Amino acid sequence: EMPSVDATGSSVAGCGLRNVGNTCWLNATLQCLSHTPILQKLLLADANGGRELRGIAAVLRDHVSAATSTAGGAIEPRSVIESVRTIAKTLNIGRQEDAHEFLRAIVEGLDAREVDRATISKSRGKEEDPKAPPNEGSVAKAIFGGQVKSEVTCPACKNVSVTRDAILDLSVGITASSCSSVEDALKAFTSPEKLGKGNEYKCEKCKASVQATKRLLVSHAPNVLAVQLKRFDFTPSGTRVKLSKRVSFPESLSLARFLSSDATSQSHAYYDLFAVLVHEGKSINSGHYFSFCKVGGAWRRFDDSRVSVAQPSEVLGSGGY
Repeated sequence: EMPSVDATGSSVAGCGLRNVGNTCWLNATLQCLSHTPILQKLLLADANGGRELRGIAAVLRDHVSAATSTAGGAIEPRSVIESVRTIAKTLNIGRQEDAHEFLRAIVEGLDAREVDRATISKSRGKEEDPKAPPNEGSVAKAIFGGQVKSEVTCPACKNVSVTRDAILDLSVGITASSCSSVEDALKAFTSPEKLGKGNEYKCEKCKASVQATKRLLVSHAPNVLAVQLKRFDFTPSGTRVKLSKRVSFPESLSLARFLSSDATSQSHAYYDLFAVLVHEGKSINSGHYFSFCKVGGAWRRFDDSRVSVAQPSEVLGSGGY
């Protein structure tokens, strides 16, 4: 079993991170990752032990080690900055980038090719099982990995086609006028959708092209749930705009009603909030990113070099991204 996520958040606070020119997207994302309790424990254990991590995992380990060993003040996340093009070839220092794109890229980089499998098994307190599920041997999948099940039902022959896709986060839409909370967005994400005219489904059983019903459900709940609100959307003319509407989120969230009937790891379906990444501004190409992270039960605001105490009301009232 992976170490449980402590409801009090991470145990060690990191310092501020200097902005070296439009790097708030990188700094805010790093703070959320650095204060992810399970990930912080694994990285610091490796930093203080055999230093067996490699590649991007080692870059993140060295950053977390430096940030958590600096008392007050701020550091420049130089090792990560120098590795940005390795993490994601489309991202550039000096240009405003999408924090979610960076998060996905750095998490996906923490895979089995970059991490010694024995290190992960050791951190979990058990021997490697050759018949273990695919999450084994990967920091990213073991921590953030989940699965979404798609069910497409043919109205003619009632056949149900099932596919399963691995996920590292849940990206949920917020465009509907009825969507005012994360729970609303998750309900819409898992609600049945009719595949209408022009989007017909060819049934694999009866071979008819039909207006089928499709539904997505979570079939494997991750240890750590990352939810992205789709705040950047395209207008009919193709312009990308930001949706600044208020979407509330709770300090504790249950995925129970969004799980499939055959879901595994249902005990992991209850989550306590420990980090929120915020974007201020009207466009994906401008504005400012910062984050809130919980450390030892208390919230802190990480805004580049500035680190300050935050109240729960401030965190829950922020425009999470």
